[in-house]
Amino acid sequence: PPARQPTPSSSSSDHHHHPPPPRTTSAPSSRSDTHNKEPAPRAYYSDPKKMSNKKLVKNALTHRILAGAAMEKLRQAVIQALDESDAINFVLLFTSSFKYKGLYVVVEDQVEKLCGNGPSMLKADLVNKFMKYDSGAKEFRMVQTKTFTAATTAVILNGN
Repeated sequence: PPARQPTPSSSSSDHHHHPPPPRTTSAPSSRSDTHNKEPAPRAYYSDPKKMSNKKLVKNALTHRILAGAAMEKLRQAVIQALDESDAINFVLLFTSSFKYKGLYVVVEDQVEKLCGNGPSMLKADLVNKFMKYDSGAKEFRMVQTKTFTAATTAVILNGN
């Protein structure tokens, strides 16, 4: 009986001590790969530099803000400025009646004018409403925030 007990426990402990290092090494990498794939939406909020809203802004301009033949010349000019920019995130400036006023680029902590008639820079404390564009409903929705985020697609300034 004493020989039987040490043999299974020693072979199982040898078995567990040898394989776990490879399992531990391969398991975390596969877990971290899975872990890295799942939090992609979280990465969007924590690191907006990696996700562009250029296509969303272009859709908003084309289908909502500057839609129609009367706006074609302005729409083409704004979309050309959007396409030529290397920036990742963009913000539209509206009047209080939701009319286009300017297109801005988000560069680190600054929001600078790319084209349009608004101020040269936007500051969060001057913003009355932060909005995001819902491409499915083709409408802008208010965002409950007091600062520019990766989800910010448009703003209306105070007293505008």
